[in-house]
Amino acid sequence: MPSTTHAPGTSVPTTSPHQQEQLSAQRKANDAAACALMFDIMSPAWPPFAGGAQVATSAFSVDQLMQAAFFNGRTPRSAEYKAGTRAALENRIERKDMIPPYQAGTTEADAYFAGIEEGKSIWRAAVAKIGGQA
Repeated sequence: MPSTTHAPGTSVPTTSPHQQEQLSAQRKANDAAACALMFDIMSPAWPPFAGGAQVATSAFSVDQLMQAAFFNGRTPRSAEYKAGTRAALENRIERKDMIPPYQAGTTEADAYFAGIEEGKSIWRAAVAKIGGQA
C-alpha cells in the first residue's frame, strides 16, 4: 500500500475515501460498544443515589471511570488525551485544579483539552446513571 509522510520519520498508509468512511464507522462502533460496556460495568459498582441534587463524589473512583472509559477494543487515544480526561475527572471527584501541562497551540495541548471534554461527558453520564445531576 502506498504511503505518505505524516510527520518527520512517520509513515502513514494512504486510504481511499471509501476506506476512510469504513474506518470511521468502525471506530464509532467500537467507541459506542466500549461506552455501553462502561455503563454496564459501572451500574453494579455504585449504589443508587439517595436524595438531593448533589452527588456524593465518594461513590465514584477516577481509576474505575478511566478503566471503563478506555476499555480494550476502544479506538486508542494518546497519553495527552487520557491525561486531560483524568484531569477533568479528578477535578470533579477529588476537587483537584486542572493545570494544563502542555504549551498552548501544540498538538499535545489540543489532545489534552479534547480529553477534558470527554472527562466532562463521562462525569455527566456517570452522575445521570445513578440519578443525580452534574
